[in-house]
Amino acid sequence: MTELMKNPRVMKKLQAEIRSSVGKINKPLVEETVCENLKYLRMVFKETLRLHPPLVLSIPHLSQKHIKIGGYDVYPNTRIQDFDLLPFGSGRRVCPGMTIETATFEFVLGNLLYHFDWKLPDGMHIEDLSMEEELGLIVNKKIPLCLVPVKHI
Repeated sequence: MTELMKNPRVMKKLQAEIRSSVGKINKPLVEETVCENLKYLRMVFKETLRLHPPLVLSIPHLSQKHIKIGGYDVYPNTRIQDFDLLPFGSGRRVCPGMTIETATFEFVLGNLLYHFDWKLPDGMHIEDLSMEEELGLIVNKKIPLCLVPVKHI
């Protein structure tokens, strides 16, 4: 949610995708069958995991020098990963909870963005949002995110 608040264009695009998909079937909830077709939501999930791996053991991979891949510039110290959803591990030691976590993330975030618009508390600005993380067994935000939900009609 912090990344979405820092990137309002992405938030609006994601909400538009969710609301247009749910509106077509006129349901009160974003159900699993709807989530399967939300490509932008899945991309947001993958990008979030790339930027903020949930486990300390998921060591981020950083580029060492400036390179160009497929016409895109990758600058030094940019977080990169070679495998899809690397924070869940890969190969035969892949996390068995990957499927349920993906479905849960899509269901929860989809419903939060479908039913509510989000704003910062009075007097707070986007620049005030902290992205600092605290290391432990899992990675947490150092300063918790506080948002105000506004019911979407």
